[in-house]
Amino acid sequence: MRMFRTYRLYLVCTACLLAMPIWAFAHVKWFSDYSFAERPLALDEILTPLFGILFAASTLGVAGVVVLDERLIRLPAYASFTSWLSRFENRSDLFLRVAVGSVLLLSWQSGSMLVPEIPSLHAIIDLAQLVIALLILANRLTAYAGYGLFALYGLAFWHYGALHLLDYAYLLGAGYYLVAMGSPRKKMRASALPGLYASVGFSLCWVALEKLFYPQWGLEILQERPFLTLGFEPGFFLTSAAFVEFTLGFLLIVCLVQRPLALAVTGLFMTTTLVFGKLEFIGHAIVHAALIVFILKGRGDIFRTPITFFYHLWQRIAFAIVSFVALYILMLTGYSQMSTTTYLLASQQQQTEQQGHMGHVMPATSVMWSETEKPVLLLDVSRDSAGGWNVHLSVDGFTFVPEQAGRQAVAGEGHAHLYVDDRKVARMYSTWHYLDTLTPGTHEVRVVLNTNDHQLYVYDGRPLEARCTVVVE
Repeated sequence: MRMFRTYRLYLVCTACLLAMPIWAFAHVKWFSDYSFAERPLALDEILTPLFGILFAASTLGVAGVVVLDERLIRLPAYASFTSWLSRFENRSDLFLRVAVGSVLLLSWQSGSMLVPEIPSLHAIIDLAQLVIALLILANRLTAYAGYGLFALYGLAFWHYGALHLLDYAYLLGAGYYLVAMGSPRKKMRASALPGLYASVGFSLCWVALEKLFYPQWGLEILQERPFLTLGFEPGFFLTSAAFVEFTLGFLLIVCLVQRPLALAVTGLFMTTTLVFGKLEFIGHAIVHAALIVFILKGRGDIFRTPITFFYHLWQRIAFAIVSFVALYILMLTGYSQMSTTTYLLASQQQQTEQQGHMGHVMPATSVMWSETEKPVLLLDVSRDSAGGWNVHLSVDGFTFVPEQAGRQAVAGEGHAHLYVDDRKVARMYSTWHYLDTLTPGTHEVRVVLNTNDHQLYVYDGRPLEARCTVVVE
């Protein structure tokens, strides 16, 4: 009877995990028109009652997983299952090597750097990625491939900034894994697994916070794919997805229910591929491989996981709760400071570029954008009879073509970006858009025209935009 209750608990927890929003694992930056020049939310805007409820629920969930982990390791059936997986442990390194090599080859071929959304800085970097991918083929040269991965990550970190590159901290874990596995020292090789756990878990936590500070990026995706919300309100869904992702990242860091967790997460990653296509799979190939390593190797044999330093169940629960709360507070404040600093720097750079007449300037041969006929944009925001606000943009000679978003720029067509108080809230693919709510006070609504490939339309050195002030009582 006791075993039946334990199995039932495991099945319920697994079902809850699988029922979580699969979109929590999609990388927002790969599918939205993001910009660090957009104002991130401040902490007081994030710390809402919904945040508090989800934070408390996540903390209790972590405590529950500690109990589940305690019971799982005592099950004979689970011990047999993990023993069977351990038979394939020696093959796990091959998965990671193949994944790293494949991602580098695809990056070399596509002109990107390490991941699909980061442009390569130079042709030499493209060649370096090819060389590193070839080094992985030889066992004796794998460590050098790891050092090469460190170098590429360092260049990207220096050029694109910490806020952006910490999304991909798992690349450091993969590089260290390759270096450590090529070491003749046993303890050095054993340290590869904890490093991989920590880096993948940290990446999940960091990307989760992005959904809280830049909700507009995620809401763009949900606007284009409303079925992803599973019927929930988009804002609630987005915040819930952030907590799901952060909690799972924390569980990987402290190595709780690591094999079932890795199985569930890799299954969810495969599911997101059905929604977002090949780009999602290619970009997360190294994470996929790391999860396979976790499935086959479990916790490892030499180094103890943090939770195992405590022998009593109540001590483990207390440690997990305190660690989760501390990590969340530390990363939340760190992300807030870094995002604010990045926003100020990016805004200043964008303003300098606009003053320097940078952007997409229409050719003089185009009549509607000629010097004699400046395009006229009119913006009107009115209250909807059923609640919310209707945004209407009137512009002559411009065509909205949502099906061409992200493709080559064509004169006179594209889409628009909608801002409320300098925070982008949506893309506009037609002259009308509906805003759910506006908080009491005075708000500035701004609409900016963009080309298909998301460049600003500029006339006489200034972005083509329309503004409107809305007073909400």
